Amino acid sequence: MTLKDRLITAINAGELGHKDKHGVFFTKKEFAAYFSDITERYTSAFLPAATIGEGRAWASHTKYLFRIGKGVYRVHPDMLEKKPEKQTGPDGFLSLLHKLITESDQH
Repeated sequence: MTLKDRLITAINAGELGHKDKHGVFFTKKEFAAYFSDITERYTSAFLPAATIGEGRAWASHTKYLFRIGKGVYRVHPDMLEKKPEKQTGPDGFLSLLHKLITESDQH
């Protein structure tokens, strides 16, 4: 399971983060404590890499956090109650590729 999947699972299970009227937020310190099995160097790089740039509002598969203060992150609403993405094996990849080709042929 990827760190992103673990984060989403922990957020949706209520094990990490704090709910408010805008969604769920957590601190870098809480993140590091929760994922203490991951090296500090990796966790320090993970949060900035997953942060949606200033002035943007849309989440992607790699950008799904907002930095709302020094060391404080809010989870994009699209990630709430979302199940972790499953690893796509060769068959899953071919199915996805076929679906994309079929959809593009229809346009």
